[in-house]
Amino acid sequence: MTDHTDTPETELAEAIAAQPERGASLIEYALLVALIAVVCIAAVGLLGSETTIPYSAISSGIAN
Repeated sequence: MTDHTDTPETELAEAIAAQPERGASLIEYALLVALIAVVCIAAVGLLGSETTIPYSAISSGIAN
């Protein structure tokens, strides 16, 4: 009996079988980035009015 675990065909089959996992990981990362973006936008929306005065003071200090 011959061992075919190291043949190019086996490596190709393993690479093709790994593709759905790679796609799933990409989707998971994209969802994670989208969630982080939503949290950042919500935080800026909630804290935006409270940070206007300090940022204005900083920009005035830099401009002068």
